[in-house]
Amino acid sequence: MEVSLEAFRILIFLLPGIVTLQIRSLLAIPEKTKLIDMVITALVLTFLDHVLSAILPTLGWLGALEERVTLESEFWRLFKVQGGLQLLLYSSGLGVFLGYLRFRGWDYAFLRALRITRRSGYMDVWNETFNRDRGSWLIVSLKDGRRLLGWAATYSDEPGTHELFLARAAWVDQEGKQTAIQGPGILLSKESEIVAVEFWSPKE
Repeated sequence: MEVSLEAFRILIFLLPGIVTLQIRSLLAIPEKTKLIDMVITALVLTFLDHVLSAILPTLGWLGALEERVTLESEFWRLFKVQGGLQLLLYSSGLGVFLGYLRFRGWDYAFLRALRITRRSGYMDVWNETFNRDRGSWLIVSLKDGRRLLGWAATYSDEPGTHELFLARAAWVDQEGKQTAIQGPGILLSKESEIVAVEFWSPKE
């Protein structure tokens, strides 16, 4: 039992960083990193979570909620002693905050303003462009010479996977004549081989 309790104590200590990392990854496209890099990031986030939990106000209502749960278990007692609920709440909040910063690109924008880096933080130009110009009319050129006009409804966010769903789409010939596609739109998969994307602003 002693070994199990000790393992549980370590889990409670490390869990906040894992929660923060997971929530941040859900809100923003995570970079593809090695396992060791993910472990290091989780440990750094664990440290930040514990610092936040120590310096931010103790949430009395969480303590009251913990006391209302009457579980006769050494694991639950240990969870309460280590401030488990408060740690999980603050780690979740930090994950949302960091994920939103990454999603908006404000973290790297701040670093660029300080002239510390020139990186954008996005994994490729495709992802960066569509994040900065969300919701646009596009003219998409395919490798076989065909062109499509449509509204960028959704797009892939995996690096190297350039896929689009165009709503209100139409084929466009060499003279600019449009032939509407029946239905909600067209999905351009990776096999479509997109060679160019024009961001189009129709005149009123």
